[in-house]
Amino acid sequence: MPLYKYGARDKDGKKTEGLMPAQNKADLAHTLKNQGMLLVYAMPQTEQGEKSWQGLSLFRRVSLTEKMMFIKNMFVMIKAGLPVPRVLEILSLQ
Repeated sequence: MPLYKYGARDKDGKKTEGLMPAQNKADLAHTLKNQGMLLVYAMPQTEQGEKSWQGLSLFRRVSLTEKMMFIKNMFVMIKAGLPVPRVLEILSLQ
């Protein structure tokens, strides 16, 4: 079972870091959720204990077109009267 280095926060916002074995990131997130924590990041550890960034698309650059579409959609929803937290929730699902 792969070992993950993770960062998580509890309901009070306190940051916790550690190592935990899990089948995948979703399994790790579920385990931490059951412990009352929210997964912030997870990095698979190689056999040497170094960070493995393979397949991590979190750090890809956001294109100008994507940024413009985000702002345009946000503007339309706010102008329509939706509250900002709901707008951000909707946009995060896209």
